[in-house]
Amino acid sequence: MVPGPLYPLSQINDLAKVCKVVFSENAEDDYQALGFSLAQACDCIAHICGSEYRASLRYDRNGVIFSWDDYVTTYRGPNGLTTLYVKLRIPSPSVVGHVYCTSFHPPKVAP
Repeated sequence: MVPGPLYPLSQINDLAKVCKVVFSENAEDDYQALGFSLAQACDCIAHICGSEYRASLRYDRNGVIFSWDDYVTTYRGPNGLTTLYVKLRIPSPSVVGHVYCTSFHPPKVAP
């Protein structure tokens, strides 16, 4: 594991503020199941803070390395205060156009 986030949280927050977030199909299904709209899911990501960082993860998929930062955050959503596990990456750090979110659900284990 890496001692700090791989991607600048300020960039992630700024992209989310203008809804420049692409959600995986699973993450989209998850935020919708929680009653969140796209705007609410983006707003949640826009308000993640550095103290909510948990770990950076790297996956090797057929020789291609994918890196993610994961956070556990608390957000006042449509059903009240909700604790969420959110996994994010900036797909092309050299040309930052959006943030990619692959997880957006309650933590499977206690934070």
